[in-house]
Amino acid sequence: MNGITSFLHNTNINSVVTLFFVPLIAIIAMKSIVYDGWRHVYSINPMFILIATLGLQTVWIWSKKYKWRTRIISSLVAINLLCVSFWMIKNHPFQNTFFNELTLLTTNDMPHRFELDYWGLTYKQAEEYLLQTVPKDAKIKIAVANFPGELNFIVHTKEDRERFVLYPRDIVGYDYFISNFRFEEPPSDLQVVKLFMVDNFPIIGIYKPKRN
Repeated sequence: MNGITSFLHNTNINSVVTLFFVPLIAIIAMKSIVYDGWRHVYSINPMFILIATLGLQTVWIWSKKYKWRTRIISSLVAINLLCVSFWMIKNHPFQNTFFNELTLLTTNDMPHRFELDYWGLTYKQAEEYLLQTVPKDAKIKIAVANFPGELNFIVHTKEDRERFVLYPRDIVGYDYFISNFRFEEPPSDLQVVKLFMVDNFPIIGIYKPKRN
């Protein structure tokens, strides 16, 4: 029975590893087009979690032979969880926009190499900032860089929604422009009003036309 159990265990591990690496190798080898970064390989996420879990389980079993090993492993896991929790609290409500620590050490060109706020969730905070800073009796004339900026209107109250006047990006007349920098550079022809940052990188910005 032990032999069968061991065989099944090893087979499961090999299957998980295969299901994780084969799609990645195929994409690289065939130079496949992968739209929007990770979208077409979401299916390997469960395999990634299983590999990490199996790795942790293996290390834990190895550590149980000596108490000092168990204490070290437990301490490292606890420290990691505390660091992640602290980071999430620090960057709330933008904790969904995070970067691998290694990428932060190797590039200063984050906006060009990685997705920032892909879903445009940060438009909500940018619009709330304008609602709080623009006088209550004034209309907020804005243009947005893409469709999520318009979708975020629905999360505001009816009274707040009525304060916004939405302009097309290419029509003169708006007082503020909001961009999450998707498919475009930060606008150099506009003046910065407010930047929302994660790990020292702007993930959304509010701008206004430069006045002569």
